[in-house]
Amino acid sequence: AASLISDRGLEPVTLEAVAAQADCSVHSLYAAFGGRDELLRRVFDRYSPILDLDEAVSDPDVELGETVHRIYRLLTEAFSREPRVAPAMLAEGLARPTEGAAQAVLQYHVSRMLAGVGQWLAGEVVAGRIRDLPLPLLVQQMLAPIGIHTMIRPALSNILEVDLPDLDEACTVFADAFLRAVAT
Repeated sequence: AASLISDRGLEPVTLEAVAAQADCSVHSLYAAFGGRDELLRRVFDRYSPILDLDEAVSDPDVELGETVHRIYRLLTEAFSREPRVAPAMLAEGLARPTEGAAQAVLQYHVSRMLAGVGQWLAGEVVAGRIRDLPLPLLVQQMLAPIGIHTMIRPALSNILEVDLPDLDEACTVFADAFLRAVAT
């Protein structure tokens, strides 16, 4: 399923296509996952950075800058690794905001991200380390720059005039920019 999502996007990923790719029966997929939506959720669980992000923000004794840099490295890994499930699913959700499967997966994961990273950011606001800004905007300001960079990086790397920094440098630049923008 992950390979199909990465290669073709979300729409062509049917249980029949997954069964053919995995050399198993559609019935075994129904038995294991209950249906396409649960299969997609589980694939995204495996390839998304949610669990790693939850761990990254779980230690209240880690310094703000260190946590932000770790979050950026985790996001870079998730959006850069093959198969490119996270970018494909995010793109699908943004391209078709009213369609069921992508929206169900995105809603589930956005809620989880707000519960993890969002609660951590809210705690940093309460502690006075981050400016008091609306939580959705803080989350977007944190995640969007590195997410967009890593999603479009493969396309930009084919353009000779564009000299991209390595991913570690990009993480550092974006994390430092976030900290300058929101840290008190």
